[in-house]
Amino acid sequence: MGKNLFLFAGFIFFLLFLAYGYSKKRKKVFVFGASIIDENTNLGVVSKLRKLIHNEGLTERLEVISAIFNTDKIYDLYLRVDTEIIFNGADVIIIYSGLNDALTKQEESTGTGIAAFKKFFEALIDKLQKEKIKIILCIPILPTEPFSPLMVLNEQVEQYTNVIRKLGETKQLPLVDVRTEMLNHYQTTSPVTRNFVGVNKPADIIGEAIWDVLREVK
Repeated sequence: MGKNLFLFAGFIFFLLFLAYGYSKKRKKVFVFGASIIDENTNLGVVSKLRKLIHNEGLTERLEVISAIFNTDKIYDLYLRVDTEIIFNGADVIIIYSGLNDALTKQEESTGTGIAAFKKFFEALIDKLQKEKIKIILCIPILPTEPFSPLMVLNEQVEQYTNVIRKLGETKQLPLVDVRTEMLNHYQTTSPVTRNFVGVNKPADIIGEAIWDVLREVK
């Protein structure tokens, strides 16, 4: 009887040890998309997220990893997801895509058409959900100069953002409306954009908007 009790106590201790180790597991959060939000640009959203996590004392619980590449379109993300996200054990992924698809479609005719954009984006989401990876979608920022030569792109980009919104609703995914956040900011400032599509504001606004959603992901 005493031996059995000892073995049972040891088994319970082992389970508690496993549970403690699991609870302390550091979640990998990948930022996946175009270079507009890379830490090497004037936005530095990845760096901002790391600072916010550090400030709240959560660096042992969350690790933010940049998986960003210049000029990436949605089909580039789809082709990269297996080797860069799934293989590396992502727990959460923040997807920022759509702007390059719209810009190159308008300017170079090499972008992704709306139908193909929706198809690839939905396939990307399905692949991630199959792997039980939590997904956060971002509505990308539009050109915001009132008299920019790229203002003609607003309607074009709006079509792509609508696809993302609808996919978010259909798939019941959390959404970060970067576009609205920045447009609200521009109402009280005079934006001077980088090549008319980047923004002159540091990462604070976008990073904090993403963090407000990320911190609620369980």
